[in-house]
Amino acid sequence: MKKEVLLVLILLSLLSVSPMISAEMYISSFDKAYNVGDSFNFTLTLMPQANTNDFLLANIICKADDVTNSAEIYKVPLNLESSNQQTVQIAGKFDNFLVGELLGTCHIEASYGKESATSSSFELLRSIYVNILTDKAIFEPNDRFDVSIKAIKASGKPVSKGFIELRIAGLGITSFKEIKENYTAILSIPNDAPAGSYEIRAKVYEKDADGRITNNGEASTPIVVKQIIRKREIAISSQSIMPENEFVYNVLLYDQSNQQVSENAELSMFKPNGEILFNKVVRSGVANNITISGDFMPGDWLIISKVGDYLINRSFSVEEFEKASFNLSDNILTVSNIGNVLYDNPIEINIGYTSTVVDVNVDIGEIKRYSLSAPDGEYEVGINEGGSREFLGTSFLTGNAVKVSEEGTGFWKKSYIFIWVMLISAAALFAIQRYRKVSNIPFYAKTPDKYPAPIRINKTSNNANNIISEGKREECAVISLKIKNSDELKKSNGEALNTLERAITRARDARAKIYMDKDYRTIIFAPSLTNEKDNSMKAVAIAKEIESSLNEHNRRFGEKIAFGLGVSNGEMIVESRNGEFNFSSIGNIIPSAKKISDISSAGTAVSEFVHRRILGKVKSDKIEGTNYWRIRKVMDRELHSEFISRFISRQKEDARRR
Repeated sequence: MKKEVLLVLILLSLLSVSPMISAEMYISSFDKAYNVGDSFNFTLTLMPQANTNDFLLANIICKADDVTNSAEIYKVPLNLESSNQQTVQIAGKFDNFLVGELLGTCHIEASYGKESATSSSFELLRSIYVNILTDKAIFEPNDRFDVSIKAIKASGKPVSKGFIELRIAGLGITSFKEIKENYTAILSIPNDAPAGSYEIRAKVYEKDADGRITNNGEASTPIVVKQIIRKREIAISSQSIMPENEFVYNVLLYDQSNQQVSENAELSMFKPNGEILFNKVVRSGVANNITISGDFMPGDWLIISKVGDYLINRSFSVEEFEKASFNLSDNILTVSNIGNVLYDNPIEINIGYTSTVVDVNVDIGEIKRYSLSAPDGEYEVGINEGGSREFLGTSFLTGNAVKVSEEGTGFWKKSYIFIWVMLISAAALFAIQRYRKVSNIPFYAKTPDKYPAPIRINKTSNNANNIISEGKREECAVISLKIKNSDELKKSNGEALNTLERAITRARDARAKIYMDKDYRTIIFAPSLTNEKDNSMKAVAIAKEIESSLNEHNRRFGEKIAFGLGVSNGEMIVESRNGEFNFSSIGNIIPSAKKISDISSAGTAVSEFVHRRILGKVKSDKIEGTNYWRIRKVMDRELHSEFISRFISRQKEDARRR
């Protein structure tokens, strides 16, 4: 019995040991990560301890989101003799056919006979890392910019047989190209792109031979499109308005996508005579209203709004409004003109049961008083303007009969005129007598031994028809306006010539002398003309106004004016003869102004001397390589206001001519 038990134990021991020594397996190492579609290559080393005939199997096992799946990647029958080492090379691709939807942390398990081996872990991924770079992040409409894309798979290998989709949602920008590792594109912001924030999105992916996506990745980067004001206008409730009605106006600004822009704007309203009614700051897109009172001047009113460096204007007309108010106090009827034109109408005045018609003529803003009389008693008083009756009240009147008389129309009014005539006549006689007494007194004088002689020169002035024979030295300021495409403008004979004439009118209004010399307009400001000792600032301000007028023309019309403006300062000989002024340059004041206007392009530049005179009154930049300064902005508001007033007057005059 003991022998039988011992034999069983030995047999069991042999059975348990024999599988372990039948063969040994080893799997070579793997990379840390693979993308779907990447190639793999590993070896299985077998060292059998006994003859084995079985299938050699290899499976990939992956775990993702706590779910484990596997797929067979290799199977081959193998017959090995004991003590012979066998190495098996296994190669392929982790493609869709082989691994299907497997992803995550994976390893290879191999088995042969009763033995198995497990490889090191690796990641099986479908990710592509995408990076987007742009040369800037804030753009204006029509801007072109470079976009660089770098794409690399999670395994660290470059993208092969890849594609890129580049989009900017909201702007309609799409680009589709092949990509390997790097990709560069030039994109353009549309001209009407709405302002706002956008994202450049890039999607990179690979496909297999069957067209199925194997790996993909996305990235985005933000960009901003600036808001640029493209259109400016003033909207009004009515082109023509009757007083005692509400008038609504609104400054409207539109950006590149025709969306309204909310921004502060300076706004002024001017009367037909050029006087300013008000000047204030308004918000664009917000309606403003004003009640047109009865005394608003009839005619064309003007609204001018300044937004940044741009001026916009809109005119409207106030209609003629004839109206009077009537008031009864005791026995006096007061008629007040509360309209904007002469009130000249017959009115019917009712006193009790008696009516009297009176021709009433009251000028704008004036009042007239009428004395009422009737036999002693209390009467109801009313008026009738022709279909419009108004009861004014009751009044106690005295007199012999019903009568209406204008105050001051009787003897006393005539007496006032006679008294004034007498007073003026007496003053005139007194002045004549005093003159006669003084003129009869003899006057003795002696010529001084030394006296300053008048300046005598032989140079001709800018007006070639006059020769200055004598005059005086004065420090003058000179504007030179050069029209650089003068011949073209003369041939076309269009609106540009009218614009030039209107622009120069501003200088003429400022009492400057203007000369024409081919492509140049020379404008001289002399103390004798302007009654100002230093005309530097005046010349610069008017040059900027001329610049603004010409630039406004270029914005509105297809026919452009190419111009330059230069301002210099220096001494000139000034001669006044019979109300006419002639000038002769001392030094190079006029050539200097012309040279500056040659250099300046669509702007105003000044000499160094002028710049020193106007420091603190302007904003300016030095022109590189010269001693001249370009004027960016005139800070003198008073001169600006005067310009607007002149501008309105010219607008009215042009409208009448048309």
